[in-house]
Amino acid sequence: KPPFFDKIKACVETFISVYNIPIKLACYCLPIDKHSEMGTADALRFIQPHIKSDLLIIPCDILIDIPLQQFANIHRCYNSALTVLLTTQKQASPSEQSAGAMKTYKAGRDVIALAEGTDRILMLQHESDIDEKLSLTRSLLVEYPCLDIRTDLKDTHVYLMSRSTMDILNEGEGKKITSIKDELIPLILQKQLTDYKKVSTYPSGKDG
Repeated sequence: KPPFFDKIKACVETFISVYNIPIKLACYCLPIDKHSEMGTADALRFIQPHIKSDLLIIPCDILIDIPLQQFANIHRCYNSALTVLLTTQKQASPSEQSAGAMKTYKAGRDVIALAEGTDRILMLQHESDIDEKLSLTRSLLVEYPCLDIRTDLKDTHVYLMSRSTMDILNEGEGKKITSIKDELIPLILQKQLTDYKKVSTYPSGKDG
Protein backbone atom coordinates (compact mmCIF):
# COMPACT_ATOMS: atom_id res chain seq x y z
CA LYS A 1 0.00 0.00 0.00
CA PRO A 2 1.54 3.36 -1.05
CA PRO A 3 2.15 6.01 1.64
CA PHE A 4 -0.49 8.38 0.21
CA PHE A 5 -3.28 5.75 0.29
CA ASP A 6 -4.51 6.57 3.80
CA LYS A 7 -4.45 10.32 3.09
CA ILE A 8 -6.56 9.94 -0.05
CA LYS A 9 -9.02 7.67 1.75
CA ALA A 10 -9.32 10.13 4.65
CA CYS A 11 -9.92 13.01 2.22
CA VAL A 12 -12.73 11.14 0.45
CA GLU A 13 -14.27 10.10 3.78
CA THR A 14 -14.27 13.74 4.91
CA PHE A 15 -15.98 14.81 1.66
CA ILE A 16 -18.68 12.14 2.13
CA SER A 17 -19.24 13.21 5.72
CA VAL A 18 -19.38 16.96 5.04
CA TYR A 19 -21.92 16.60 2.23
CA ASN A 20 -23.83 13.81 4.01
CA ILE A 21 -23.62 11.44 1.03
CA PRO A 22 -25.33 8.13 1.87
CA ILE A 23 -22.76 5.72 0.45
CA LYS A 24 -20.44 3.10 1.87
CA LEU A 25 -16.82 3.76 0.94
CA ALA A 26 -14.43 1.00 -0.06
CA CYS A 27 -10.92 1.88 -1.28
CA TYR A 28 -8.65 -0.49 -3.17
CA CYS A 29 -5.00 -0.07 -4.06
CA LEU A 30 -4.16 -1.39 -7.50
CA PRO A 31 -0.91 -3.30 -8.00
CA ILE A 32 1.75 -1.52 -10.03
CA ASP A 33 3.46 -3.44 -12.81
CA LYS A 34 6.72 -1.78 -13.80
CA HIS A 35 6.70 -3.58 -17.15
CA SER A 36 3.22 -2.60 -18.33
CA GLU A 37 0.82 0.27 -17.83
CA MET A 38 -2.48 -0.59 -16.13
CA GLY A 39 -5.54 0.75 -17.95
CA THR A 40 -9.05 1.43 -16.73
CA ALA A 41 -10.25 -2.00 -17.83
CA ASP A 42 -7.41 -3.59 -15.84
CA ALA A 43 -8.59 -1.68 -12.76
CA LEU A 44 -12.15 -2.97 -13.31
CA ARG A 45 -10.88 -6.51 -13.65
CA PHE A 46 -8.97 -6.16 -10.37
CA ILE A 47 -11.99 -5.01 -8.33
CA GLN A 48 -14.58 -7.09 -10.21
CA PRO A 49 -15.03 -9.65 -7.37
CA HIS A 50 -16.21 -6.79 -5.12
CA ILE A 51 -18.79 -5.43 -7.60
CA LYS A 52 -22.28 -6.79 -7.04
CA SER A 53 -24.43 -4.43 -9.13
CA ASP A 54 -24.25 -1.95 -12.01
CA LEU A 55 -21.14 0.23 -11.92
CA LEU A 56 -20.82 4.00 -12.38
CA ILE A 57 -17.42 5.00 -13.76
CA ILE A 58 -16.33 8.63 -13.39
CA PRO A 59 -12.85 10.01 -14.24
CA CYS A 60 -11.08 11.80 -11.40
CA ASP A 61 -10.41 14.86 -13.57
CA ILE A 62 -13.96 15.79 -14.57
CA LEU A 63 -16.62 17.97 -12.96
CA ILE A 64 -20.24 17.30 -13.91
CA ASP A 65 -23.50 18.88 -12.84
CA ILE A 66 -25.99 16.40 -14.29
CA PRO A 67 -28.52 14.52 -12.11
CA LEU A 68 -26.90 11.10 -11.76
CA GLN A 69 -30.22 9.60 -10.65
CA GLN A 70 -31.70 10.47 -14.05
CA PHE A 71 -28.62 9.01 -15.72
CA ALA A 72 -29.18 5.76 -13.80
CA ASN A 73 -32.91 5.74 -14.54
CA ILE A 74 -32.26 5.91 -18.29
CA HIS A 75 -29.76 3.06 -18.02
CA ARG A 76 -32.26 0.86 -16.16
CA CYS A 77 -35.22 1.85 -18.31
CA TYR A 78 -33.51 0.64 -21.47
CA ASN A 79 -31.79 -2.29 -19.71
CA SER A 80 -28.56 -1.16 -21.37
CA ALA A 81 -25.28 -3.02 -21.32
CA LEU A 82 -23.60 0.38 -21.19
CA THR A 83 -24.83 3.98 -20.98
CA VAL A 84 -22.44 6.70 -22.12
CA LEU A 85 -22.55 10.34 -21.03
CA LEU A 86 -22.01 12.64 -24.02
CA THR A 87 -21.48 16.36 -24.13
CA THR A 88 -21.58 18.88 -26.97
CA GLN A 89 -18.27 19.12 -28.80
CA LYS A 90 -16.68 22.56 -28.89
CA GLN A 91 -16.99 24.06 -32.35
CA ALA A 92 -14.00 25.65 -34.00
CA SER A 93 -13.85 29.44 -33.90
CA PRO A 94 -12.95 31.40 -37.07
CA SER A 95 -9.37 31.79 -35.85
CA GLU A 96 -9.12 28.01 -35.45
CA GLN A 97 -10.14 27.35 -39.01
CA SER A 98 -6.70 27.93 -40.44
CA ALA A 99 -5.09 24.80 -41.87
CA GLY A 100 -2.82 24.09 -38.90
CA ALA A 101 -5.32 24.92 -36.18
CA MET A 102 -8.13 23.02 -37.89
CA LYS A 103 -5.97 19.91 -38.11
CA THR A 104 -5.34 20.09 -34.36
CA TYR A 105 -9.01 20.71 -33.67
CA LYS A 106 -10.21 17.76 -35.73
CA ALA A 107 -7.75 15.41 -34.06
CA GLY A 108 -9.65 15.80 -30.82
CA ARG A 109 -13.12 14.89 -32.10
CA ASP A 110 -15.15 11.75 -31.50
CA VAL A 111 -17.07 10.20 -34.37
CA ILE A 112 -20.30 8.66 -33.09
CA ALA A 113 -22.87 6.72 -35.09
CA LEU A 114 -26.40 6.51 -33.70
CA ALA A 115 -29.29 4.44 -34.99
CA GLU A 116 -31.44 7.02 -36.78
CA GLY A 117 -34.08 8.54 -34.56
CA THR A 118 -32.82 6.83 -31.41
CA ASP A 119 -30.09 7.17 -28.79
CA ARG A 120 -28.57 3.77 -29.55
CA ILE A 121 -24.82 3.95 -30.12
CA LEU A 122 -23.56 1.83 -33.02
CA MET A 123 -20.04 3.22 -33.29
CA LEU A 124 -17.81 5.36 -31.10
CA GLN A 125 -14.31 6.13 -32.33
CA HIS A 126 -11.77 8.87 -31.95
CA GLU A 127 -11.16 10.65 -35.24
CA SER A 128 -7.43 10.05 -35.02
CA ASP A 129 -8.12 6.28 -35.14
CA ILE A 130 -10.04 6.52 -38.41
CA ASP A 131 -8.37 6.34 -41.80
CA GLU A 132 -9.34 8.59 -44.69
CA LYS A 133 -12.54 6.59 -45.14
CA LEU A 134 -14.98 5.54 -42.43
CA SER A 135 -15.43 1.77 -42.47
CA LEU A 136 -18.72 0.20 -41.40
CA THR A 137 -19.38 -3.55 -41.33
CA ARG A 138 -21.91 -5.18 -43.64
CA SER A 139 -23.76 -6.72 -40.68
CA LEU A 140 -24.17 -3.27 -39.10
CA LEU A 141 -25.57 -1.72 -42.28
CA VAL A 142 -27.94 -4.64 -42.80
CA GLU A 143 -29.32 -4.27 -39.28
CA TYR A 144 -29.26 -0.43 -39.31
CA PRO A 145 -29.39 0.90 -42.90
CA CYS A 146 -30.00 4.48 -41.66
CA LEU A 147 -27.33 5.97 -39.40
CA ASP A 148 -26.88 9.38 -37.85
CA ILE A 149 -23.13 10.17 -37.91
CA ARG A 150 -22.25 12.83 -35.32
CA THR A 151 -19.03 14.75 -34.79
CA ASP A 152 -20.58 17.41 -32.55
CA LEU A 153 -20.73 15.08 -29.52
CA LYS A 154 -17.89 14.09 -27.23
CA ASP A 155 -17.47 11.12 -24.93
CA THR A 156 -16.92 12.35 -21.34
CA HIS A 157 -15.64 8.92 -20.20
CA VAL A 158 -18.51 8.75 -17.71
CA TYR A 159 -20.13 5.34 -18.07
CA LEU A 160 -22.82 3.30 -16.35
CA MET A 161 -22.09 -0.37 -16.96
CA SER A 162 -24.23 -3.37 -16.15
CA ARG A 163 -22.68 -5.98 -13.88
CA SER A 164 -23.05 -8.69 -16.53
CA THR A 165 -21.15 -6.57 -19.07
CA MET A 166 -18.06 -6.66 -16.88
CA ASP A 167 -17.90 -10.43 -17.33
CA ILE A 168 -16.57 -9.73 -20.84
CA LEU A 169 -13.24 -8.75 -19.24
CA ASN A 170 -12.67 -12.34 -18.16
CA GLU A 171 -13.84 -14.08 -21.31
CA GLY A 172 -11.79 -14.95 -24.39
CA GLU A 173 -10.38 -11.88 -26.14
CA GLY A 174 -11.73 -9.71 -23.33
CA LYS A 175 -8.92 -10.89 -21.05
CA LYS A 176 -6.44 -8.81 -23.10
CA ILE A 177 -8.46 -5.58 -22.90
CA THR A 178 -6.81 -2.70 -21.03
CA SER A 179 -8.82 0.36 -22.18
CA ILE A 180 -12.56 0.90 -21.77
CA LYS A 181 -13.03 3.36 -24.65
CA ASP A 182 -10.50 2.00 -27.14
CA GLU A 183 -11.10 -1.73 -26.63
CA LEU A 184 -14.04 -2.64 -24.37
CA ILE A 185 -16.66 -0.33 -25.90
CA PRO A 186 -15.90 -1.42 -29.51
CA LEU A 187 -16.24 -5.05 -28.40
CA ILE A 188 -19.56 -4.34 -26.66
CA LEU A 189 -20.82 -2.53 -29.77
CA GLN A 190 -19.84 -5.51 -31.88
CA LYS A 191 -21.62 -7.92 -29.55
CA GLN A 192 -24.82 -5.88 -29.43
CA LEU A 193 -25.61 -6.84 -33.02
CA THR A 194 -26.31 -10.35 -31.74
CA ASP A 195 -27.57 -9.39 -28.28
CA TYR A 196 -30.73 -7.78 -26.98
CA LYS A 197 -28.92 -5.36 -24.71
CA LYS A 198 -27.83 -2.08 -26.17
CA VAL A 199 -25.47 0.80 -25.64
CA SER A 200 -27.33 4.05 -25.08
CA THR A 201 -26.46 7.69 -24.56
CA TYR A 202 -27.24 10.32 -21.97
CA PRO A 203 -28.81 12.79 -22.38
CA SER A 204 -31.39 10.55 -24.02
CA GLY A 205 -32.56 11.42 -27.51
CA LYS A 206 -31.12 12.21 -30.89
CA ASP A 207 -30.09 15.73 -29.96
CA GLY A 208 -27.69 14.25 -27.38
